[in-house]
Amino acid sequence: MCEVLGVSQSGYYNWLQKQVAPLTEREEKEIKIAQKVYQSFHNSHGTYGSPRILKDLQDWGYSLSQKKVANIMRELGLYAVSLI
Repeated sequence: MCEVLGVSQSGYYNWLQKQVAPLTEREEKEIKIAQKVYQSFHNSHGTYGSPRILKDLQDWGYSLSQKKVANIMRELGLYAVSLI
């Protein structure tokens, strides 16, 4: 099968291992933080930027930097808009 697909056996097994491997503790933490960022953003109707979302996260007991929050928002495609 690997010959037909044009991939090495080791490459196939490396890919297969990644598909069934459980999430690490760090990956689970990153997912929870991203969910909280998303929650805070949508609770504010899209008006909160990284400083205010950071404040919400700190209130909820998370400790991270504003730059990290901004990076997570960028990865999720969340951009604050001002309502005037």
